[in-house]
Amino acid sequence: TTLAVAVPILVILYASALRVDALVGRYGPLERPAWAQSLQRHADERWFQLKPQAFRWSRVATPYVGGDPIAYIRYAREMDAFYDAHRREPVFPFVTKVFLGLLDQQDVAVSFASTFFSILCVAATWLLGAYAFSWWVGTGAAFAVAIERDLISWGVNGWRDDAFTFFVLICSYAFLRCYHKMSYADAILAGLAAGLACLTRVTALSFLVPAFAVLALLHYTHRKRQELWMVGLAVLLMTLVASPYFINCWRVFGDPFLAINTHTTFYQERAGVTPTPDLDAASYIGTMVVDRPLETLGTLAVGLTSYPFTNKWTGFEPWLHDLGRWLSWSALVGLTLFLRSAHGRFLLILLLTSLLPYAFTWTIRGGAEWRFTQHAYPIFLIAACWALVCATQTLASAAAGAARRRFGNGLTTS
Repeated sequence: TTLAVAVPILVILYASALRVDALVGRYGPLERPAWAQSLQRHADERWFQLKPQAFRWSRVATPYVGGDPIAYIRYAREMDAFYDAHRREPVFPFVTKVFLGLLDQQDVAVSFASTFFSILCVAATWLLGAYAFSWWVGTGAAFAVAIERDLISWGVNGWRDDAFTFFVLICSYAFLRCYHKMSYADAILAGLAAGLACLTRVTALSFLVPAFAVLALLHYTHRKRQELWMVGLAVLLMTLVASPYFINCWRVFGDPFLAINTHTTFYQERAGVTPTPDLDAASYIGTMVVDRPLETLGTLAVGLTSYPFTNKWTGFEPWLHDLGRWLSWSALVGLTLFLRSAHGRFLLILLLTSLLPYAFTWTIRGGAEWRFTQHAYPIFLIAACWALVCATQTLASAAAGAARRRFGNGLTTS
């Protein structure tokens, strides 16, 4: 129906308004080009200001100092070709480069790039929630993502985490489509999304490899030969999309996974360990497991469960006191309910494996930033909305049953 389409669109538009308001408030005024000035004027209009009083954004006096965003700006300006060998994966620098062209080479382009992906995350949350469970779940979760203050705040600051979150969500949506009855369109979507996820963060392989393995095993077990070939097609397409970058890094630097391995020195130094030259990420984690097995196991357990969950939820406080706390309890119920459905179980696999790279390093200074586990938040919110929908359906069913019994008894007596 028209309403079923219109409501999600309105949610996405409202999310866009809140994010543009935050972007202009922090990084304005936008003096050029004309379309950016026009956007800034609209940000002052009344319909952009439908928000709590706590949503006030102070202007950043010296933007993009002391973090990755200024590096993305530099990398984007240096980028000659999409698949250039580089220590950073190309998707986010490339989108930043596009916005640099649209904004007359202003540094604020990196905030436009992250804001663009932040808005896409709202749409992707709706797609995933609606397909996995119901329209109500998708719409509720998308609205929660749209208004959450921390998601808005991080989303306009020029980090790539919103881009990664978007690809985690769109890959999850594509994988669920492939789960039951796979089509060539689903395989192409899954392959393209997976390839771009790798080119946003190479750590995406931590959930992509298990997801493709689950799909292959499922279709093999059910003797679905055509679907099995389609899984192979999706993997091939992912490889074709992503491999030129890794091949170029191998050719130029001698390390196809430079984008992740280059950070091992940083983590060793922050952990107070003398850096081992040329130590790759897999060997670094392997060393942790061998040297401190019990400690590493405890770190992993907390990193996959309470750590990424408990540091969320505060961004709802400006809207309603304790809303985040109640949503977190609802999410715990929803994650448990995931075990009752095939879609929910697959989402749990994707959630846990996507968190795996960060579960080993969250105790190290610099490895516990909120944004590293941001991609799990929309799935938590989908779980929260699923629990609320299930509770509503149960109450409605109980009320209908009580009404039938009451009126039925009344009719029988008469």
